[in-house]
Amino acid sequence: MGLFPKESDPNSPYTANEELSPFQCGTSESPGTEYQKLSIVTGGLRYPVCNFENYDAVFRAAAVKTIEDANIDCSLTLPVAPDGQLTDVTRMALELTDDQGRTRVVKAVESASACGAADGFYLTSDTVELCPTTCATAENVDSGELDILAMCLPQACENPSIEICEDGIDNDCDGFADRRDIQCYN
Repeated sequence: MGLFPKESDPNSPYTANEELSPFQCGTSESPGTEYQKLSIVTGGLRYPVCNFENYDAVFRAAAVKTIEDANIDCSLTLPVAPDGQLTDVTRMALELTDDQGRTRVVKAVESASACGAADGFYLTSDTVELCPTTCATAENVDSGELDILAMCLPQACENPSIEICEDGIDNDCDGFADRRDIQCYN
């Protein structure tokens, strides 16, 4: 955009509340009114290209906005267990750490309908879903962390066979998979 820098503060952007700027500086082909309209409609900021010595202000504003908008997700991908292991979803919990470093453990409930007003989470086939109360708590944390705590179990072996190396499964049911199994070194 060929906007002129603001006289009051050349490093500050034009906001969505400010009108289109028709001005064009010598380093641009046009005032970029279509781009300005797009920025206004999406609530974006508009920085003048005429002030190319101070582009760091653009990146600084983008970084601040990204940090302000970052939230803990209320829907998380179910973690994948290490090779040869299965995630024991019956013994899973979440650990929510708030901005003060306080930690609390959140336990699973059977389904979304079991959430009620209590803290909790439930599982779908491939996600961990926070109950509404837990989600609201997590979203209000400015710089916290949410960890999935899960136990892993050896992968069940239904039909023992010859060990197939590099498939992540203990095919011969001897408790060792792939490169940890002696059969993969013959």
